Amino acid sequence: VEDRVEEAKAEIGQMILDMADHAPPYEPVERAASLGGDSDDPILFEVAIFDPHIGMLSWGKEVGEAQDTDIAVNDFVAAGRHLLSFARLYNTERILIPLGNDLGHVNSYLPGGKGAVTRMGTPQDVDGRTARIFTSIRRACVSLIDEARLVAPVDVILVEGNHDPDEMFKLGEVLYAWYRNDPEVTITYSPRKRKFYNYGACTFM
Repeated sequence: VEDRVEEAKAEIGQMILDMADHAPPYEPVERAASLGGDSDDPILFEVAIFDPHIGMLSWGKEVGEAQDTDIAVNDFVAAGRHLLSFARLYNTERILIPLGNDLGHVNSYLPGGKGAVTRMGTPQDVDGRTARIFTSIRRACVSLIDEARLVAPVDVILVEGNHDPDEMFKLGEVLYAWYRNDPEVTITYSPRKRKFYNYGACTFM
C-alpha cells in the first residue's frame, strides 16, 4: 500500500510540473486560410476516436496484436492528426471533439488494490497503475486539443463509456481547468448520461 501511495504522489507531482511547463496563456490564433470549401458554407468538423482503451495490456502472440499504454496513446495522437489534416481541406468553422467512449480501459481498483476494474467491477489486464494511465490520457487529450485549436475553435464534450465513467468526469474537471482561460476551447462535462450538441439545424447526441 505504501508503494502505491508514493507512486500516486509522484504522479501528482509530475502532473503539477507538466501544468507548470504548460502554463503560458493561450493567445488567440491567427489561422491560415482553408485549402478548400465554400466560404459561404462553413462546416462543423468532428474528430471522433472511439474505444481507444488506453491502459489495456495485451500480448500480440496470444491475441494477435500487442497493446499497452504507450501504443494506445501513440495511436490516439496519430489518428487525431490524420483526421485534422482533412479539416484543413474545408471551410471548418468549428471542431467538435467527443472524448470518452472508453477512452480509458479501467475505472478503479478492486478493494485492496489487487487489480483494476471497469465501473461494473470486471477485472481487466492493465499496463500500469491507474494514476499513470490517467496522466497518459490527459497528455494525449491536451496534444489533440492543442493541435485542433490551430485549425478552428474547439468544442470538447466528455462522454462516458461503460469502462471508465468516473475517470472521464475527472478528466473533464482537469481539461476545464487546463483551458479555462482559452477563448478558443470550450470544455463541456457533466454526470448526465446523455450529451447534446447543436450546430446549425443539426443536433448531435
